[in-house]
Amino acid sequence: MVLQFGFHVMLIVSAIHTLASAQYENKNSHTAQPGCNSTCGRVSIPFPFGMNEPKCYADQWFQIECRNHTPYLKSIGVEVSSIDVSEGTIVIKNLIHRWKCKHNNATTNQKQVVNLSGSPFVYSQENNVFVSVGCNEISFLVSNGTQVSSCVSICNGDKDDFDRIIHIGNCNGQYCCVTSLPSYISEFNVTTESFGINNSNHRHASASSDDECSYAAIMIKQYSSGYYTGYSWAQDLTVLETVLALLE
Repeated sequence: MVLQFGFHVMLIVSAIHTLASAQYENKNSHTAQPGCNSTCGRVSIPFPFGMNEPKCYADQWFQIECRNHTPYLKSIGVEVSSIDVSEGTIVIKNLIHRWKCKHNNATTNQKQVVNLSGSPFVYSQENNVFVSVGCNEISFLVSNGTQVSSCVSICNGDKDDFDRIIHIGNCNGQYCCVTSLPSYISEFNVTTESFGINNSNHRHASASSDDECSYAAIMIKQYSSGYYTGYSWAQDLTVLETVLALLE
């Protein structure tokens, strides 16, 4: 009798363990809807995101468009680098803003507006920062027409000093600067203003200098080291078109 009772207890414990394991796996496995594509290129597309048919995604904000094996949030038009449903985050490729940059002998200012308004996504305050690289300039982060953040970078030397390798993790206002984001930012632009310093060696001494170009971007940071994922050096912003940013 005791042996039979013990056997029943073992069966019950085993059943509970099996059920708990199944629930855990269910909770932690995120796949596409049945009959829907689960990848675009090398990026996994788990539900509520999806492609092609409306049954594959929760609503229009979660629709992914796969262009030449590259996923984009169709409603916003930004490239997606990764999706983590368990964390509720998306990593996108964010445009870099340029000011007074020379291209084909013409000065260009690139100020693309990234607008998440109306969508369920915002830029993560905890996981992103605003980075600006330049000399004797102040870059303003503007959202809905209001300046919500800014940082100043100052150069006391000449161009040779600026061209030295600067780790973004060490940006402290000299040659580059880093500042935090406000909460729940969904739309932003960048404006940049320069201010003069009486220094004959300063890179802004000549108004026609090719060295006036400055760069700014919202980008993801990596907590383990305090540095910024994938883009370790300030000079990276001068050659890249996009950087990674995290939405939640």
